[in-house]
Amino acid sequence: MQRVCFIFGIAILIASHAFGQIVQRNKPPRPDKWEVSFFAGYALVSDEEFVTAVIDDASGEVVSTQAIDVDFDAGPAFAFRVTDNFSRFFGAELEYAFSNHGSVFRNILPDPSPVLDVDQRLHKLTYSALVYPLGREGRIIPFGLAGAGATYFQVSTNQDELALTNRVDLRNRWKFAFTYGGGLKFRVDEKWAIRFDARNQVTQVPDYGLPREIRISADSFSPGFRSEGSFQNWQFGAGLTYYLNIR
Repeated sequence: MQRVCFIFGIAILIASHAFGQIVQRNKPPRPDKWEVSFFAGYALVSDEEFVTAVIDDASGEVVSTQAIDVDFDAGPAFAFRVTDNFSRFFGAELEYAFSNHGSVFRNILPDPSPVLDVDQRLHKLTYSALVYPLGREGRIIPFGLAGAGATYFQVSTNQDELALTNRVDLRNRWKFAFTYGGGLKFRVDEKWAIRFDARNQVTQVPDYGLPREIRISADSFSPGFRSEGSFQNWQFGAGLTYYLNIR
């Protein structure tokens, strides 16, 4: 699934760029060709369970498994976007988005296992192709989008939590992401529009710097995390769009 998303995302970026170059050579630019948008809203990330093998250090054999849950709180999201509308029906967009999520890792230690509470911030950089099925002439402009990019998982844990959980130290990670969604633009005048967006960013699960297996012995424990699958990261919100009026 992750490989398919990666290939599809790259294909979208190449096709979008190539098509834009062809259109721009054959048509003069419109005054609303370039847009900048500011977005604020809400972000939701799917909660997932990861079954991780527990290995005995002495024998090297799997002795059990541990189901580790990762739960994300919903949180605020903000974004900045630059859009290039290179024809009546097509455009492309570069986006930086930020969302803040309190997160809980359950069962990351053997029973009895305290939960590990962390602050988790997601920084997303995405390039997407835009499609305007009804064109861009009306006051109400629906659009769809699909693209690819990367997400930076930034985690931080206070010292009390680290001491409580035997110093399970999570690390920041970059992961590839595929995004899709849609929305509406409401033209207010020649310079401004109000924009509503809903989009999902499918992101590979980071390993947070942990090995893929939990290792135990008579007097020691080494945490692990089997990071397979994907997170679904939905964003909903509204923003203002300003048309740069560059000819």
